Amino acid sequence: MNIGEIKDIKIESMVHGGDGLGHIDGQVVFVPFAAPEDCLKVRIQSLHHDYAKAAIENIITPSPSRITPPCEVFEECGGCQWQHINYDCQLQAKMELIRQALVREGKITTIDLRPIIPSPQKFNYRHRMQFSIKHPDRSPHIGLYKKKTHELIEMKECSIAHPLINSFLCHIRDVFSQHDNRFIQGIDVTVDGGGKKLLPVFRFMRGDIEGQKLLYENLKDRMPQVSGAILRSEEYKKAKTTLVDQQQILYPTVGYNLYIKPETFIQVNKKGNTVLVQKVMELITQVVGEQRAKILELHCGAGNFTMPMSKLASEIVGIESCPSTVELARKGLWTQDITNCQLFSKSDLKGIKFLVRSNRSFDLLLVDPPRCGCKEILEYIPRLGIRHIIYVSCSLPTLARDLEILSQLGYQADIIQPIDMFPQTHHVECVVRLNKT
Repeated sequence: MNIGEIKDIKIESMVHGGDGLGHIDGQVVFVPFAAPEDCLKVRIQSLHHDYAKAAIENIITPSPSRITPPCEVFEECGGCQWQHINYDCQLQAKMELIRQALVREGKITTIDLRPIIPSPQKFNYRHRMQFSIKHPDRSPHIGLYKKKTHELIEMKECSIAHPLINSFLCHIRDVFSQHDNRFIQGIDVTVDGGGKKLLPVFRFMRGDIEGQKLLYENLKDRMPQVSGAILRSEEYKKAKTTLVDQQQILYPTVGYNLYIKPETFIQVNKKGNTVLVQKVMELITQVVGEQRAKILELHCGAGNFTMPMSKLASEIVGIESCPSTVELARKGLWTQDITNCQLFSKSDLKGIKFLVRSNRSFDLLLVDPPRCGCKEILEYIPRLGIRHIIYVSCSLPTLARDLEILSQLGYQADIIQPIDMFPQTHHVECVVRLNKT
C-alpha cells in the first residue's frame, strides 16, 4: 500500500473522531465521511506505523444507513462529521464507541450500559456558536474552519444552529456591507433559553470603539432580538472590552432559571440539557433516597445541576474557577430562594485541597469537567469520605481513563447513561454513577 494508491475497502465500524474504519491488506485504514457497511474506492493519503488514512474516491455500494446531508458545506466545514448517516445509525455508532472506550481504555467489562437517549432535536439545537471571519476580498467571509486547518468555510446558515443564530448570520452580512469591518476576526453568539434573545461577542484585532458601537447599533436596528453585546479588541496584545446594553439572559434548567452571560459555559443543546439534568437527579435520588445528602459539586458553573440538586441536599458546596460565573450562580440562588448552597471561586484542585485541609466530608460528589477530565483531583476524593460519584462527561477517552483510576481508588461504576447532546457529530454525553466498594 502506497500513498496515492487507489484501493477497495468495506467500512466495518465508526471510531472516535468520526471516521469510518476498515482494513486493506490487513492494515487498519481510517476514512472520513464514510458510513458503516459502505463499499468504497479510496485513495491512500497517509501511512503511519499501525494505520493509514484514506479519502473516498467513489462509493461502490452505499451503506443502508447513508443519506443525503442537508447542509451544502458538509464535508468542507469542520462542525459535523455524520450528517450523511441516518440518525438511528448515529445512535448505534455512539453506543459502540462507548463500549470500546469502556473496555479498551477504562478496563470496564461489567456495567449497566443503558440505551442511549436521543436528542429531542436532530437539527437546529445549538444555542451557542463561534464563527470565525476572514477578509480575502473587500467583504468579510464568516463561517467555520475546515477540520484541522485554518481554511475558512463560508456558510449562509448552519444546520445544527438555533434558527435565531441563522437569522443573525443573514443580518450581520448586511451590516458588514455598511461598515469598516477590516479588523473583525470573529463573533461568538449565544441564544437565551426561550429562543427570544441573542447576545454576540465581537472580536476585533483593533479599531475605534465608536465605530464598533455603530456596527452594533446597526445590527440591533435590523434585529431587535439582539439585547446586548461584548466588543473586544486585542490591539497590541492588550485586551480592551466594552459592554453594550444588557449582558444577562436566562437559560432554564429543571425547575429553575440560570443567569448567564455571553461567555458563561452552558450546555449548547437546551432541550437535551433538560434530559441530562433529569437523569442526573434520578441517579442521585436512587442512592440518597429520603436522606438529605451532603453534596460536593466540582465545575458547578452557573448552577445547572446545583439548583435542582438543592432539593435533595442538606448542604451543597460548589467549586467553580470562573469568578464571574460564581457571581451569576449566587444571583440565581438568591433570586430563587435557595439557601443550602455555598459556592467558592477556586480551581477544582485548589478547592478540593482546601476541603481536605478543612476536614470536610460529603456523601456524594457530582463532577462535570471539561474535555480534559479531572485526573489531578481524583486521589483526594476518598479523603472526603465520599460514597457516591456522579461523573458527567462529553469526552469518552478521558472518561474511560478517569473511571479506571477511580476503580483503583475503590469506586465501582455501576450505571452509565448515554445522552445524545450532539446530533450529526461523533460526540456523546455520558452520565456515570460510581459507588464506594
